Amino acid sequence: MSNLLISCPIFSNDIWKTIYKCINDREFIFLKQGLQHTPAGLMPWEILNKAIIEQRLLSPRLKLFQNGEVIPESDYTESITENRDSRKKIQIEKFYKLLRDEGASLVINSVDDLHKPLTEFICWLEESLKVPIQVNLYASFRNIKGFKSHWDTHDVLVLQLYGNKNWTIFGETNKYPLYPPKESDVPPSKPIWNGMLNEGDILYIPRGYWHHAEGDNNSSLHLTIGIHRKTGVDYFDWIKNQLLTEELFRKDIPLKNKTNDLHHHSEKLRQILLQVLDEKGLEKFLDAEESKNQRRQPLGLPFAVQEEIFKESFDKYVLRVPKFILKNILIENNSLYLKYSNKTWEFSKKCLPFFEKLRDNLEEDLTTLIETFENSGHNSILKFIKDLIYHGIITVHYKNINSEIK
Repeated sequence: MSNLLISCPIFSNDIWKTIYKCINDREFIFLKQGLQHTPAGLMPWEILNKAIIEQRLLSPRLKLFQNGEVIPESDYTESITENRDSRKKIQIEKFYKLLRDEGASLVINSVDDLHKPLTEFICWLEESLKVPIQVNLYASFRNIKGFKSHWDTHDVLVLQLYGNKNWTIFGETNKYPLYPPKESDVPPSKPIWNGMLNEGDILYIPRGYWHHAEGDNNSSLHLTIGIHRKTGVDYFDWIKNQLLTEELFRKDIPLKNKTNDLHHHSEKLRQILLQVLDEKGLEKFLDAEESKNQRRQPLGLPFAVQEEIFKESFDKYVLRVPKFILKNILIENNSLYLKYSNKTWEFSKKCLPFFEKLRDNLEEDLTTLIETFENSGHNSILKFIKDLIYHGIITVHYKNINSEIK
């Protein structure tokens, strides 16, 4: 079974193979100039500035930190009322002063939906690793730590986009941690790596590895990509939910003084548990978790909820599809299979030119896409396209309407 492959927009094949191996083996790595294109393209300053203002980014998504402490939002915002709508607004001068004079660090969580190139890269990464990804942004302008030494409960991929920052990486004091460090926890005395991250450099830090970063009085911006891998605990939480369908596991456990009853009940529970473990293996668990990780589904209003989608001539419309959806198309024998949003669709192989045309451009004229079908009835083609739109697989837009793929 083969895929309609989408190449990585950020890493070369060799770099990605190295990163993938380190993630699989939990090995720290520093990659000099690991980004194959201009790093700034992932999150330009102008896009960041625009998003903060236009999307009114504030707490809890946007925060300022200094030495590991959150700066109160009231220190850099003001309350305003516009047309009876009360809200908070960044007070620019105070905001600048905290970043410039006080050495505060700017942190914005979940930035991957702010800029299309970054969105597409993270969709690619999620599809490649089959795990949830979260991307946070860190900007600093002075040589004051935003955070103390700590570990994360997920793997971290650091991409340095602007400027530089000095990182210190320590080893583990708690293997495979599921909770953040306590105040009393301290890192190992000697680091395993210390160095400057420059534009285009990459770090991979496995969960549980102590680390901290510090600027050098220049503007620095980096992304931390949180890779949330599943554990045996997650698996057994899932198994527990599967056991809710088993009557014996919902049944009361015999009272403690009934020793023989307890032994008998325990043995029956064990047999059912072993049977469920055999039937619901790790692969089925990971498939179930992957199917839930479809959080970037595009919206296509108003067309997707209209009884008649195309009310004007076909040459006025374009169809769009995100890369991560095309990545899920598999080819086997004479059929195409699309696994998406916890469902599987099967298409005839004569639909392949349609998807290939979209793969090349991610956007194509409706008339051009209709022409990819040979010897097919007009009504059946339109029904096929409408079904894709109604299921949220593709979106339809008027031509010359500027709308980013999310």
